[in-house]
Amino acid sequence: MRLAEILNRLDDDRKREYASSPIWEAILTQTEGRRWEEALVDPVIMGRVRDALPPLAGQVLRIMLQRFGAQSVSEEKLVKEIGLAAAMTGLECEEGLNSLQRAGLLYTVSKVWGERIWFMPPELFLMWSTLLFQRSSRPVHKNSPHVCHAEERTTGLGRKLLYALSIVDKSDTQLVADGVLPKRVVDKLKTVAMLEEKLLQPFQLERVAGDRYPLGVALLLEAGSQLGLIGRRGQSLEVNREALERWFELPMGDREGGLRVWLCALLLGAAGSAGHIAAALMASPREKWHVCSSARPVLREKAVMSEGASEAGLYAEETWCRLFHAMGWMELALVTHHELEEKELWFRWLDDLDEQGQVIIQPNGEVIAYPDCSFKARWELERLAERISDGDVVVYQLTAASIAGAIERGMTCNLIITTLMKVNGGVRLPDSVHVMVKEWSDRACQYSFAEEMLLRCHSADRAELAAAHPDIAPLLLQRIGPCEFIIRAADIAVIRQNLKKLGYPARRGIVSSASESEERTHAEGAAMVFLHERHSLRHFQLAAPSLDEFAPRLLPGTEQLPVMWWQQFRTYHTSTRKEMLEHAIQLKTAVELQVDEQIRSFIPHRLETKPEGWHVVGVLRDSVSPEPVSLQPEQWSGMKLVLPGGCKRI
Repeated sequence: MRLAEILNRLDDDRKREYASSPIWEAILTQTEGRRWEEALVDPVIMGRVRDALPPLAGQVLRIMLQRFGAQSVSEEKLVKEIGLAAAMTGLECEEGLNSLQRAGLLYTVSKVWGERIWFMPPELFLMWSTLLFQRSSRPVHKNSPHVCHAEERTTGLGRKLLYALSIVDKSDTQLVADGVLPKRVVDKLKTVAMLEEKLLQPFQLERVAGDRYPLGVALLLEAGSQLGLIGRRGQSLEVNREALERWFELPMGDREGGLRVWLCALLLGAAGSAGHIAAALMASPREKWHVCSSARPVLREKAVMSEGASEAGLYAEETWCRLFHAMGWMELALVTHHELEEKELWFRWLDDLDEQGQVIIQPNGEVIAYPDCSFKARWELERLAERISDGDVVVYQLTAASIAGAIERGMTCNLIITTLMKVNGGVRLPDSVHVMVKEWSDRACQYSFAEEMLLRCHSADRAELAAAHPDIAPLLLQRIGPCEFIIRAADIAVIRQNLKKLGYPARRGIVSSASESEERTHAEGAAMVFLHERHSLRHFQLAAPSLDEFAPRLLPGTEQLPVMWWQQFRTYHTSTRKEMLEHAIQLKTAVELQVDEQIRSFIPHRLETKPEGWHVVGVLRDSVSPEPVSLQPEQWSGMKLVLPGGCKRI
């Protein structure tokens, strides 16, 4: 679930609750009136939050992200992993998690059967990964002798999305069976997607329409849908003009940066702890070349493998570098050092342009768009001309067909000329271009096909009866057979009323030649989904934070336990020891044991019974290894239950 979606679900009272949590209260008073939701995405402020985290919260957050990354995880599994890694009791794990939830750093959803799922929004994960796990990159030493082969740059995802939106805008996007775009439209979209599917296969994205959309096409359509740039209207897929204009107004850095975060958010759920590699790459300095490391990151040694993840794929820096290169955000170069036989892959982030560049319109109708041409200008060129070549410099050509298409979509000759002048920086167009546009506009759409309503009579004599009626006859535009008349749809109600007065009530509704099974029932503006990410939580309800931070925790079930179990360290009978351990496991707390004349804190996990007796499996907190150990009751003498701080008996 994305952060923006979460914030849209929160009312003002809930946001104030988050802002008033102990983690935020002191920090927000020092941020000059910044709201909680603004501070939440500020890396500098979040650095202060990291330093102010309570010990339990900090430890829990570090282990959760180290183990699972941005992947959602059930509470049972999460508490178990944290407890094993940090030798913490269940109560301590829950205290740390609840503290983070009350601050709006972690969130939970509840499934129907009551299972709680914990997660960190991907936007926050990308920030916290670099705050908690600093990983230095390997800058390139340019002085070393080498042979460099730069890989060809690719068109940026933002521009590919623009091209896809243009195709949707200019095509007949009437959806066919199962709500899928016509094949001819999909084929056009394939020409701009141009993505090797193997780059996305490790992330196990599920296409809603199966293989009818290539993965690259589904990715572009999902991006447009999630950004609100396209949506379903009736039985067609249409461009949202208002959202498109707002998108154009964004600086290129914000536009492409938003797409980078969106893509990572789509993929991080499947990446698990490998998402730290993406976060580290995105935090790399943009002005330098870096060496793509082939070694596994240190984080991987303590990470839980995401279910279905590929060791050779997601946990390799090259996988992410090649994906970012395919999105047009990164340069890659294959380098061979003279003194080494092996090759290295170098990468560098591309700078976002200022979009102040010109468009040049030649007398022959050729249009040249330079790399820093604005998206608004590119959109108009997509509407008015045919794209001849793509690359850093894009070449368009004004043609009779492209102008006819613009006329058909409602533009006039004067509007086309005015738009081209704006694209041309306000400079007057060459006279030859004026002449071409005028001639092509005058020739376009001179013939059209109209769809009219048909009044079908049961017999010729019934047709004569209708034609002779003084109120019906003027509404019959043309007779096209012994029993049929062409009428306007707007006149149906009047004709129906007069036929009823004649004593011949017409059939209800309108007879359609199409099958009833093809009736269109979808509401206008309905959102469309083209890709499902793994572990999606978008359909679940957010759970509210737990009880107030300052309320003492109540431990149900302790009211019937002997006080001496909590307050006195003493030796008990074997059966009593077993009973005390059973209660400790139930209460998710620890016990203190006297082992070899030393007092040791022990977290019991489970009791196991065998023919020769029982033993307890758990973790000794002061042990060098966090691995569970097995203790038999005769291995310790004195013991007592530990009531965690901040808790009280009921």
